[in-house]
Amino acid sequence: MKHLPLGLALVFACMTPSKLSAQLLSYGVDVGAHFANVSMQTPSSLDPNDVTFVANGGMHVGPYARLGMGIAYVQAQLWLTQIDQSIIINQSGNSMMPMVTVPWTMRRLDVPVEVGVKLGPFFGFVAPVWSAGLQDISDVSNLTENDGTWSAQIGAGIKLSKFQAKLRYEGNLSPFAQALNYQGQVIATDGRMSQIIASLSYRL
Repeated sequence: MKHLPLGLALVFACMTPSKLSAQLLSYGVDVGAHFANVSMQTPSSLDPNDVTFVANGGMHVGPYARLGMGIAYVQAQLWLTQIDQSIIINQSGNSMMPMVTVPWTMRRLDVPVEVGVKLGPFFGFVAPVWSAGLQDISDVSNLTENDGTWSAQIGAGIKLSKFQAKLRYEGNLSPFAQALNYQGQVIATDGRMSQIIASLSYRL
């Protein structure tokens, strides 16, 4: 969380109007659905089949500020994101309960900053994304998250009146988790997440 002020400053700096950009600046809200896949690389001493992750979906909501510059634009967003996964633990030494499915919910703050070009009602963009974990909810296993992580997005969309519909792909540039507490043993890991995100925004 130590990088949180930097991420917030970036968003709100983009959201601050000036005399030069007042006519080009717009605000709104954005909601979206996430279809995520988690990849965990663990030491060779641990059977990769012992711990697996299953994506159950997710969502986000938050404000945005968009600055138009001819055919180009910059759009800063601040998302409160929740991603639901399941951790499946194969306990081969436990005959009474050989497999346990543990629900895992991740809540985080995402700060995507889109840089894109427009062609009529259509547009395409790339976006760096800074993320900070807010809360993990899991009954058995715990992930040790990094303070802040970076991802990259690429996507396209269409703008109709006050609405924007977008579809984007996101991949982690740095791991979001660095350790997994498995059966009382802390195991170093490289946790990365890829996502397809569909979103709809409304200009206020």
